[in-house]
Amino acid sequence: MVLAGIALAFWSQPTGAVVLGIAVVVLVVLVVIELVGRPPAGRVDVSLPEQKPWVLPDGTEVLPGTEQDGSAPPTGPDDAVPQPR
Repeated sequence: MVLAGIALAFWSQPTGAVVLGIAVVVLVVLVVIELVGRPPAGRVDVSLPEQKPWVLPDGTEVLPGTEQDGSAPPTGPDDAVPQPR
């Protein structure tokens, strides 16, 4: 910014384009300094929150995705999908 001020002070008759050009250059230099001068971002925690159990009207807790609610994949021959004959 000091160099831009000196350039404008010693320019004999700066036009609007010269002032605008110097201002744009100063802004670009400031943006580069801000981006380069920042410390690296820390690690981000992307873990999923803990699932809350479903509570049935009778007070029984059922965890989602378990055999209790029927959405779990089949685990044995009794739970397997029947094959066409």
